[in-house]
Amino acid sequence: MKVKPLDIPLGYTTLNLEGIRREPSLERLSWKVDFPQGFHVPLVVDIAEFTKGRWNELQALEIWADFHNEGVVMDWEFCLDDLELSFDR
Repeated sequence: MKVKPLDIPLGYTTLNLEGIRREPSLERLSWKVDFPQGFHVPLVVDIAEFTKGRWNELQALEIWADFHNEGVVMDWEFCLDDLELSFDR
């Protein structure tokens, strides 16, 4: 997938992904990336490469951002593009 903050975030922002597995006994999968203040080109992310393994047996994928801007509550938009999913039978 490709990910990019829209406009220019203030401070720095951490984008988090968490894969929740179908089997509760399996650990959750997580990955995060920091975007410092300023303009960004799209970041190409291969989850298997970044996390050293495939994200399989998922029930849900949660995506959220943490804004590190001296306690100021913010809302920001990110563009996710070319997100690839495959479904096994």
